[in-house]
Amino acid sequence: MLNSLPPLQPLPLIILLRKWIFLFYLLIFLTIAHTSTPSTAQQLHNQRRRLKQSNKLSKEQTPMAVLPPAFLSSSQQMEEVEGREERETSNLNDGVDSNVDDQAIERISRSLRIEKDQEDPSRLLNVFLPPSSQINNRPNRFHQFIARVTDVSVVDDPRSWDVNRTFLASVTDSSVINVHGLNAGHKYKVAILGRREAESLLIREEDILMDPVPLDFGVPSNSTSILVTQHNITLRAHKPERALQDTFRIEYHQLDPLKRFPILDIHDLQEQREVELYIGNLSPGRDYEISVTSLREELPSVPWKGIVTTRPLKPENLNVIEINSSCVLLQWQLPIESGADRFKIAYGLLHGAQAMLKLEVLYPKQQIPLCQQILPGRAFIFAVIAEKSRQISEPSTTSYTIKPLAPKDLIVEPDFESSRFRVRVSLASENESHTEKCQISVQSEDQNGRSEQAIVPAKNGQTCEVYFDLLPGRRYEFAATALSGSTAFSTRMLRNRAVEPGFDFASFGLNLKETPNNVSNSLVLEWPQSEVARLRIADLWARIVGRDSHLHFSIQPFDNPGPTIQRETGPTEPSPLVIDGLHEGECYKVLLYTVTSSGIVSERRFEQFLRKNAPQLDLAVGHLNSRAATIQTFYVSGTSTLFTNDNQNNNIRTSKKEKLKISPQCQLQIQVVDSSTSQLIVERILTLSSNEQNLQELSTQLPSLSLDNLKPWRKYVVNGEVICGAQNRHSSPCTPKMHRLTQVEFRTESAQPGPILNFTVRPLNSYSAQLRWQIPSEPNGLISHYIIQIEPQLENDNNDLLNEFDNIKPWTEKVIVQEQNKNNKKLNEEFKQKEFIEKILDRLKGGHKYLLQVWAVNEAGQGRGSEQFSVHQPISAPPPPDRNSIQIVTDSIKSTELSARIDLSQISDKNGKIIKLAILVAEVDIKEEEKEGEENTTKNKQKRFDNWLLLNENNGTLPTWGMVRRHSTTNIWPPFIALELLPDNKNRRFSSPSSINTSPDTSIINSIFITSIGSDFECEEKLAEQICNGPLKPGSVYRLKLRLFTSSNLWSDSPYTDPIRLELSASESFFGQPIIFILLLFLIIFGCNRICIIFISYKTKK
Repeated sequence: MLNSLPPLQPLPLIILLRKWIFLFYLLIFLTIAHTSTPSTAQQLHNQRRRLKQSNKLSKEQTPMAVLPPAFLSSSQQMEEVEGREERETSNLNDGVDSNVDDQAIERISRSLRIEKDQEDPSRLLNVFLPPSSQINNRPNRFHQFIARVTDVSVVDDPRSWDVNRTFLASVTDSSVINVHGLNAGHKYKVAILGRREAESLLIREEDILMDPVPLDFGVPSNSTSILVTQHNITLRAHKPERALQDTFRIEYHQLDPLKRFPILDIHDLQEQREVELYIGNLSPGRDYEISVTSLREELPSVPWKGIVTTRPLKPENLNVIEINSSCVLLQWQLPIESGADRFKIAYGLLHGAQAMLKLEVLYPKQQIPLCQQILPGRAFIFAVIAEKSRQISEPSTTSYTIKPLAPKDLIVEPDFESSRFRVRVSLASENESHTEKCQISVQSEDQNGRSEQAIVPAKNGQTCEVYFDLLPGRRYEFAATALSGSTAFSTRMLRNRAVEPGFDFASFGLNLKETPNNVSNSLVLEWPQSEVARLRIADLWARIVGRDSHLHFSIQPFDNPGPTIQRETGPTEPSPLVIDGLHEGECYKVLLYTVTSSGIVSERRFEQFLRKNAPQLDLAVGHLNSRAATIQTFYVSGTSTLFTNDNQNNNIRTSKKEKLKISPQCQLQIQVVDSSTSQLIVERILTLSSNEQNLQELSTQLPSLSLDNLKPWRKYVVNGEVICGAQNRHSSPCTPKMHRLTQVEFRTESAQPGPILNFTVRPLNSYSAQLRWQIPSEPNGLISHYIIQIEPQLENDNNDLLNEFDNIKPWTEKVIVQEQNKNNKKLNEEFKQKEFIEKILDRLKGGHKYLLQVWAVNEAGQGRGSEQFSVHQPISAPPPPDRNSIQIVTDSIKSTELSARIDLSQISDKNGKIIKLAILVAEVDIKEEEKEGEENTTKNKQKRFDNWLLLNENNGTLPTWGMVRRHSTTNIWPPFIALELLPDNKNRRFSSPSSINTSPDTSIINSIFITSIGSDFECEEKLAEQICNGPLKPGSVYRLKLRLFTSSNLWSDSPYTDPIRLELSASESFFGQPIIFILLLFLIIFGCNRICIIFISYKTKK
């Protein structure tokens, strides 16, 4: 308290003296009080001592105190807390500070609350601290509270104790300390400590017993921990981990009817981990409400509650009563001491893979009619189970066989293999009833008649068969019963009937056939001819048919009214039975059956619908041309023998067929097909019979067919077929009879062909074009060749000199597509057809326009022409002229000019019209030619000329006389254009552009003209770029070549001519002679020699 006083200030002496006196008296009072009675601090000291002893005990139990993970960051912090607690405890031993406010501690202790958590009172505690305002206002305030929890439960095994734990207040909520991780049913001592500076003080200490937890048996309706029988209930569960309880209290009672039972308390053994609770003496099929509570020192847990049902008893006295053939009534009884909510019924086949049918019946109903899947004659198993709240009893079962259905029919029929009569009983199908055996009995109505009985197994559950020796024509009493198992019998079926005679076509060896080659229109019925077969048939006839019975043979027309022919025979008749006079193609009903002497007819008959064969016809081609043809029919006739029947002595005789009888049901169908396209052209049906008497007697007149609108030179195929009975094939039982006629092929005559197809023209170059076309769609015969007409279209051009010279006229060309064979006997039937026919025309000219047309030609003549096709040939560079196309006239050579002869016959205009001619002049260096050769010199000249061309292309001009004269830097001129000639159609000559309207420079003689080179002496006054025929250099050597133009940029040159030297001029002719040059040279040498001698003589004299 002294430390809490404010610092002293200078006061008057009297005030200071009073305070010291007051403190002295206070000290005396406290000394007297301390020595007289134990103070509260000493009481706290005693408590601290007990706490220290308990700490030592807890340290022996566990190595260290445990703080929650939220409040302990490391083990070092734990050690520091324990060290501080020990030091604080030791300080308590030495004494308690007398300045502790005991009353404040008491008030804090009263404000603390230790409560179990409402949500989990078994494992959670909450320590509610006093408000912070109440703590902070105290002089000696606590800055932290600690809850120490120690397990003080009474246990058999100390290992069941929980470890000591230390908890601090939460960081987020400092007003409460959450104590968690406790064990249910354990008793804990909770000590609340307050920390102030370096010491901890015990504020409150209290014992808390945690709530026990109940056992968990799961959901009663779906739990494996609850075992139920008819009179007992066993509850099994594992005890909760580390939980303590003393007693398990069981409270239970029966719900309906209500019945209560005493409470059961079962003491717990702590070492036992599993609990098994047994409840006995219960009623079967009843609901019981059970509650199980865990107790610890009379503290109850939350109870486990559930309703558990005991198993009911199984039903008794199962009984099956048949209502009808498909329904039964199932009855049972439930014991009176057992309860149930419903009954589950299951039934199905006793032996079978079929699933059982299940249904339910509510209690107290104890019978049900069953009609679903009940099959007569089958053995069924029935099961009934009692159910109470999902608890079922043991099944109660019984088996029962349903009575099978009565037989449906009874048939008596002969069996030819055993020569006896077979009694066949038809049973209900397996889906309707199941039958294992049949009981069949037969009794004769005669006075001395005997009775027979037999039990036979059913075949496939469908029929039962038994054989008896019966007499045909006699009456008997038949009875049949179906059996299933050993106890199920069906209703008895009775039949009274007379035994009918038997008949089987194959067993008697009968043979029904038509006469050979179908020439007599007859049917023949034959018996076996061998003696052994006749004896066997006679014995079979006596047993099955009767000795006095007969075989009836009748035949009747079906499609047309007519008389019925009937005959009788038997196995004793040696000759065959013949019925003649039938119609070809007619449908007949043939019937064979037996009849007893008493008039009883056999039920089994031989019935056959037979159509006679169609008449034998054939086809032929009559009148034929290119557009029409006639198809004629004829009968394949001849004299043939046939079998007929003599009614008097039944012998075989022969006759000759003169006329043919055809049924009105017969028709002739003719189809005409185009063989090239497989297209049906004509389909006709011709009638072969009239309807006057439903019969026609034919001789040689048969219907014919006229074909029109046929295509020329086309191959046709004629198919014919005689069909009898096709018009009523759906109503007639006889199948149609057909006779396919021999196929006939014919070809129509030829006609003029049609126009060709897909005619196209494509220029290949300036003088040739490619023509392509396909054969005509209607060739109308074998195409022998094609005719192509080429018609030139002349242009109105005054300068077109060559066209007028050529005098071009239309012409034709032939394209052969078919040739004769080597033997020259006939033409090929089929020519080699290509997809396209091609022809190359080579006589065309570039720049010209042509009209082309093609005609196809066959043996009938020339057909229609195709549409005219116009083609314009392209222009290209003209063919290079021949070396002889330009020649130098030797007699015309002068010093500055010469004449050239141009031969137009050497010039070709097939690549296009020649629009102009140009003469190129090239000067030749003789010395260079002698060194390098003429060929290299020509290349050099051409190279120099080409360089001049490249030099002047930018200016758009060609090298001219003026250009090479003014711009040449060497003595040898490069090649240049000396003269350019244009065609003049009016004057029939070539001339330069400047001389067309003036005096001519050329003369034409038979397509050859001569022109002068170097004759224009006025070129110096003209522009250098202007083409001018200027004078040449005298004495120089020149070559000439001719250049042809079809366009300004399309041209070709002739080879250079041989070199020609010009004459010298008048001034150069004298000095140009060799003798004169030698004389001058001699005089010069002689003069120089004389001067040297005179000079030397002068020097010597001097």
